[in-house]
Amino acid sequence: MSWKIAAASMAAFVAFTGFASAQALSGAEVEALLKGKTLNTEDFGGKGTISWNDDMTIAVDVTKDDGSKVVDTGTYRFDGAGYCSTWAVLRTTEKCFTLEKTSDTTWNIMNLDGTLDSKLTAQ
Repeated sequence: MSWKIAAASMAAFVAFTGFASAQALSGAEVEALLKGKTLNTEDFGGKGTISWNDDMTIAVDVTKDDGSKVVDTGTYRFDGAGYCSTWAVLRTTEKCFTLEKTSDTTWNIMNLDGTLDSKLTAQ
């Protein structure tokens, strides 16, 4: 397949599906998206909500497929590129993340090595 045909095929795929690629958010966009907000999450092996409170505390409430719950609180801060968080139980050392926009209502939380950590959806 020539590169012209491959490029045309990819363009048709993007036009048909509406998916091209995730778009990295700036630090300011991450802060505007998260601070004071609660979003749906796919994280910690289940689905639920995660809240970034105005007082820089964070809370998660997730139900796993087996019915068990993951509930924890912690703190977060913005670092200019994304955010960093520490949990009381789940992870007691700070870890930082960036975000990618995947649609108007969905985002990926990315580890700093570029791998997917979790997914967010607007409520």
